Amino acid sequence: MATVHLHTHSWYSFGRGTASPEALCLAAARQGIEAIALTDLDGLYGVPDFLVAAHRHGIHPVLGAALPDRAVPRSAGSGRAVVLARDPQGWTELARLISARHAAPRAPLTSFLETLSDHVWILSPDLALLKAVRRVRGTDRLLAELRAGTRWERLADEATALGLGVVGTAAAQLADPSERRFQRLLFAVREKRPFARVARWELASERGWLLDEGAMKAAFGRRPDALERAAEVARDCRCGADGDPVRLALGVPSRDDAGRELSERVRAALGARWGALEGRRQDRLERELRVLTRGTRPEHLLLLADLAGELRTHGRLALPGPGLASSVVAWALELTPEDPTNLGLHAERLCCEELDGQLDADLLVADAVRPAVVRALERRLGAACVGAPARFDRWGLRDAVRDIARSAALRPSECERVLRQLPADWRGEGPDELLARCPRLSGAGIDEEPWSRILKAAARLAGAPRGVERGEGVVVSGRPLVERVPSEHVRAGLVLQWDQAGARALGLLATALPVDRAASLVLRAANEEPVVAGDGAGSALGCPDLEQPDARARLRGDGVPAVIEALEEAEPAELWVARARDEAGLSWGEAERLRRVTRASPAERAWLRRRFVEGVLAAGAALGEASLRWDALVRGLRGADSRAERVPTAVGALRCLEIGRVRPERLLSALLEVPGGAYPRWVYVAGARRQGVTVLPPSVQAAEVGTSCPATGVTRLGLGRVHGVREQLAADIVSARRERLFQGFQDFLDRVPAGVDEVDALVAAGALDDVDASLSRAELRVLHRRLRWAGGAPVQAPGGGDVSSRRAATLRDELGALGFTVSGHPIEIVAEQVPDDVVQGAALSRCVGSRVRVAAWLASTGAVEGGLHRTWRCEWDDGTALFGARMPERALGGAALAGPWLLEGEVRERRGQPELVVEVATRLDPEGAAGVSAPDPLRAPCPA
Repeated sequence: MATVHLHTHSWYSFGRGTASPEALCLAAARQGIEAIALTDLDGLYGVPDFLVAAHRHGIHPVLGAALPDRAVPRSAGSGRAVVLARDPQGWTELARLISARHAAPRAPLTSFLETLSDHVWILSPDLALLKAVRRVRGTDRLLAELRAGTRWERLADEATALGLGVVGTAAAQLADPSERRFQRLLFAVREKRPFARVARWELASERGWLLDEGAMKAAFGRRPDALERAAEVARDCRCGADGDPVRLALGVPSRDDAGRELSERVRAALGARWGALEGRRQDRLERELRVLTRGTRPEHLLLLADLAGELRTHGRLALPGPGLASSVVAWALELTPEDPTNLGLHAERLCCEELDGQLDADLLVADAVRPAVVRALERRLGAACVGAPARFDRWGLRDAVRDIARSAALRPSECERVLRQLPADWRGEGPDELLARCPRLSGAGIDEEPWSRILKAAARLAGAPRGVERGEGVVVSGRPLVERVPSEHVRAGLVLQWDQAGARALGLLATALPVDRAASLVLRAANEEPVVAGDGAGSALGCPDLEQPDARARLRGDGVPAVIEALEEAEPAELWVARARDEAGLSWGEAERLRRVTRASPAERAWLRRRFVEGVLAAGAALGEASLRWDALVRGLRGADSRAERVPTAVGALRCLEIGRVRPERLLSALLEVPGGAYPRWVYVAGARRQGVTVLPPSVQAAEVGTSCPATGVTRLGLGRVHGVREQLAADIVSARRERLFQGFQDFLDRVPAGVDEVDALVAAGALDDVDASLSRAELRVLHRRLRWAGGAPVQAPGGGDVSSRRAATLRDELGALGFTVSGHPIEIVAEQVPDDVVQGAALSRCVGSRVRVAAWLASTGAVEGGLHRTWRCEWDDGTALFGARMPERALGGAALAGPWLLEGEVRERRGQPELVVEVATRLDPEGAAGVSAPDPLRAPCPA
């Protein structure tokens, strides 16, 4: 090896290194450097990225770390010692050492180095440290580190006298010398210091960058043996240098028979389902098993299968992620309920060797299930084999501007003024590009100093990591994780030093355990009890992604495949990828990379385009036609949904539909507790009431904190669902009630520490109706405010106003306190403004071709179609369901227009459903009292 660097820092030496592992390997390849050791400070954070980049650029990777010493402040930037792993055993020792260092940061460095075996090289420029380690460990694998740019002559002579070898390094913190100013900026911003207070010794030395062969020889001209020894050390370190970073020693399986067991289980299951395995099915199975039986993948898949089975046994739903939904192996292991061959899904979504070799095996669970999954993994494997992944906190553009301005001693108000001037879609363009794109910024000062320099520096800083935080999900290994990856303590607890992508890339099972709304709904609705589907037609109302007419019409079809077909608004991404594969003669791996083209980097996108065009040209097409096909492919993939990502949604939604048919009160309870949904919550409440569900208001005498189902067909709203009431207050009310029921309004005020506004919210929601039946809500509110503010005698509220106005006020209060009404339908708030000749929703299907008037409350708006908004509204009569309407765009152009409307137009039929094509829309006033005239009508002719 001509030139090697055994001491190199990436930007994972937070605040010290300036380049990513990819940039370091690229710079090394350009300079002819043959080997690099990534030695970040007290960490192996960048190892996954480094191995992939080194393999791509033909660099021999060496894995190690630089270890600072608290007793030597000048070692904080580049370390007092460097440790390099020679083999898998050395890697294990490094992982344990760094974990121990983070657990005991004040322990002496020598106490850790003395425990290392000869599977690890130790390099140090500190003679005292070398002597201390030599006394315990001997001279084997112990070298004096001569750093370029420092006075190393005396160290070399004394090390030779002690019988130690010497090695030459650059202690590189920069990819090239042009990054010196950026390193000062990076260090000052991370340490929150003014630029002037950054000492020179805290930054890289004069030669602390990736020196080329000539510069290294010039730096160590009097000790050429130091460079020869460096090359020997690099050759000796083979951990991760076998040409395949995915099959690093970190990914060695702990079970030798896992591959055989996986193959036997899968073949037996598919034989029972498919019968004879032959033809395309046999070819697909063999292709999947050839990939999924390597390394640690089989034991990880078996573990997931056992875990999913345990969750099913306890009535907890775990839906398959897109990778699992695409694999027949996962289907045979019951990780996905649907045969992927029936859905047109290919297996490379789970693990594509040509792409990155990662096992994309995520289980989608409910929020309440995630702790149970982690506990189940710990019981099965042991707590030492289960850990939390890291999440690298990176600078954003606007945060970078603020931090740089602070280090430059600029006023925060001035910084915020400039940030407000920048466009919302600023992506790091310089001042010249911003002025060309947004001429309004002329005169804002962004092209003047210091802001011109700050904006450019912020664009350079954005994306650089500045620390480690706890990530979502879990990382699993068949052996203790401390043997494979270091861990450290952050504010949220103990985490590994790799994120999910890094753990997956090196053979560990990493799943985000993403929280899925459908799974959360099913868990809450089922209440951990089995629910059997009934024979009734049921309603899809409340089922995620099944609330549109097209999807509901497919429910009588063949289950998941029919629903997925209904959910697809455009051609699925899988169809575009398969078409591109056939047109360009791509492999499955290259086709899978095409699926990610819209998120690819510019360099990868250029490579994909070149590969696609070359394939189309080889098939006999012209150059112009090949370019047009590429453009069509990119446009199609940008607007296409993935069918694999629809599978878990369809499975969970159909399960919700089953529950809604037989126990609609459970589904309503779940919909009110789980956030999200296509419609406002009042729509779901109205739909459940049409199915016969009795909806009870929250009650301080009977309700729990969350929504519950006290009896069949009954849903009781929880106290915690009242807007403006804290969860802690709701828990206090329940706790006080368990001692004894509240004997009156005054007793409630004395026993519950509720604020004035919180009591008002409880009154508006009807939660205090059964505390004193003799008082109305208006009287309760007046009584409460008199007692709390004046401390005088109770004063009864006047009962003025007619019945309709008082009822409208009650419904408005409930709508504001709960987001829906319990005592009636929202349209009753404006009942006095609705004329007598409106058509009921139940009769709308009999009015096709006629001009009618309908009173409706806006439920949701859809996409613009031909200048019209496709909208859904709820009929004012509570006995009817939703109906469709198409309105002029300017009639429903903003959220402020949501609420009650009087619509007039022609009823037409659309896909078997009545739809009102609106010609005149009159906005009703939900805040007005009874008898107040409606606003002037908004007349907008409907386009032909």
